Amino acid sequence: MQGLAPVPCTLLHETIRALVFVGPAVLSLARRQPGGAGIFASLRLSGHVWRGIRWGLIGGAVYVLFGLVRAALHGLPIHAAPLPPQKQLSGFLLVPLVEEIAFRGFVLERLRRAWRFWIANGATALLFVAVHFPGWIFVEHARLADKVPLMVAIFLLGLFCGYVVEKSGSLWSSVLLHGINNLVSLLLPS
Repeated sequence: MQGLAPVPCTLLHETIRALVFVGPAVLSLARRQPGGAGIFASLRLSGHVWRGIRWGLIGGAVYVLFGLVRAALHGLPIHAAPLPPQKQLSGFLLVPLVEEIAFRGFVLERLRRAWRFWIANGATALLFVAVHFPGWIFVEHARLADKVPLMVAIFLLGLFCGYVVEKSGSLWSSVLLHGINNLVSLLLPS
């Protein structure tokens, strides 16, 4: 993948992630529903789209406001340079879509059938944090102890994403919220 231009490399990387994260969920749902009917509804992608967008924008506004206040309190600069297209594509659209389908669309929905919402949401948020461990360990070569503040932030994002899905009835709320969170993270230093 190193020989590819940035945008095709990002598309290939996210396609692989989609196959790993979303593939099993879609196959599981398709096996239960002949002809694949209802997969989008099962993942909460087809109903309450506008309500989901509204909740995602409201939640995203909270993240933007929080990020700006944090930057102002700590005297942190806001990233003024334009983001490369592959970061925009990956951070705002592809990563949130893939991860939200897997975690809030599939895992949370399955756990919700067996447990109360907040228990299922907490367990899903913990899994959401855990899925970031391999990147931190093998790509960044970081010590997990150094990532505790980031783990807490990702856990809270996971809880918030689950909450907006529950309130809106639409996965689009968490996809949008997750994308806005990623964009804020790219624009504001940590």
